[in-house]
Amino acid sequence: QELTHQNGLLNTALTALQDLHAETERDLKEARALQQSLVPDRPHTYSRTRVSLLLEPCGQIGGDLVGSFRVSETEIGVYGIDVSGHGVASALLGARISSFLQSARPDLNVAVEQDAEGLFTMLDPAEVCARMNKLLLEEMETDLYFTMLLVRIDLRAGLVRVAQAGHPGLMLVHKDGTIETPGHGGFPIGLLPEAVYHSFDLPLRSGDRLLIYSDGFPDTTDGSGRLLEDEGMLRLVQKNISSKGQ
Repeated sequence: QELTHQNGLLNTALTALQDLHAETERDLKEARALQQSLVPDRPHTYSRTRVSLLLEPCGQIGGDLVGSFRVSETEIGVYGIDVSGHGVASALLGARISSFLQSARPDLNVAVEQDAEGLFTMLDPAEVCARMNKLLLEEMETDLYFTMLLVRIDLRAGLVRVAQAGHPGLMLVHKDGTIETPGHGGFPIGLLPEAVYHSFDLPLRSGDRLLIYSDGFPDTTDGSGRLLEDEGMLRLVQKNISSKGQ
């Protein structure tokens, strides 16, 4: 009788754990759907420039996020962010950060300012990083931090201005197939109140492409189980040089 009683208790506990696991899985799937909804337009065309976005967390959800926003008819912003840690907390902070860079309300976008004539222009990306560093440290109670690559693109002039805040560098894939990997590192956002951020310029010609990626790419493995790393990432891009974003 005692054994039967103990088995009954175990079965009850197991059923409760299974129900809890199923509920957690449902919540994570819903959270994943909500996170994916933060990247609504993939791809999106601005004038003659096409932006293709891909968000694939290694688990159900994660701290990575990508996006773009229109500033004016001739100017757009593109970004990639990676919040420290994994899971729900990182995903929530990522969603909060994306709200600062929203395209629906440029007047609420921390990267955009409005002049006396009511026209919107994008701030220097380095200044935006400094603003977000101040926001995270002074207004959010969290031990998390994030890296970011923020790009301002002048569609008319073909000029690109980039700020790199601890995020992996970008790849500039030229029309002739040559690849540059500009970038200087920089400080993550949310670690040091005295952090200073810098921007650099790139010319973007017709047919050139920019690839912004997270550290999930070089940190993954190839078909033989070896880490891809930066050199493998470069080989992968060269192998697929003729591919287009979808």
